[in-house]
Amino acid sequence: SDRNSNPRWDIAGYSLPWGLSRRLEPATLTYLIGLAKRHRGLKHVIGTIINHIDTPEAIVWSAKRLAAIDRQNEGTRRINLWRSQVDRRWSTEYGGRALSAASREALARRWSNRRLNKYDRETAFRLWAITPSSEDVAALPQLEADPVLADEALKARLSAGDESAVPLLRQRLWAGDRGWRWWYEARRVSLIG
Repeated sequence: SDRNSNPRWDIAGYSLPWGLSRRLEPATLTYLIGLAKRHRGLKHVIGTIINHIDTPEAIVWSAKRLAAIDRQNEGTRRINLWRSQVDRRWSTEYGGRALSAASREALARRWSNRRLNKYDRETAFRLWAITPSSEDVAALPQLEADPVLADEALKARLSAGDESAVPLLRQRLWAGDRGWRWWYEARRVSLIG
């Protein structure tokens, strides 16, 4: 037997998420979300399980959890490590599955709701934009006027290889003392020409 093995994590981190992502009873998800609310110490483990479930309720719960972590980290040097786990789960680029249309629609309702705070809107948008369709990308320039989502929309356009977004990228690169952060976003477009 492996001395470093943790049977509880083997179940909570691998077996349950795998099984529930394939066949989920709605009452099970309701129970897990309620359990995470009642027992704060279980929130991370339950989040790992829910992170594998592609239903609107599960995806919205994950988006809210990510937004809460972003809100806590604002103004600190901390990063949201759980974000990469969620992003990779739903990114086909990293071997994950694309979100279902129903889950993407639930996220679209959240990010388009201007009554929500910036963390909830940005997080819902980022998850929604992991695998955008060509129609989605074509509609993103409209978000340039949205003070909360303009940068995220531009990142999504650039990630999708939208060359028409290059002039805005150039503006961001040369604007202020934080323009250097935009170089990473330039990896899928050409700045020449």
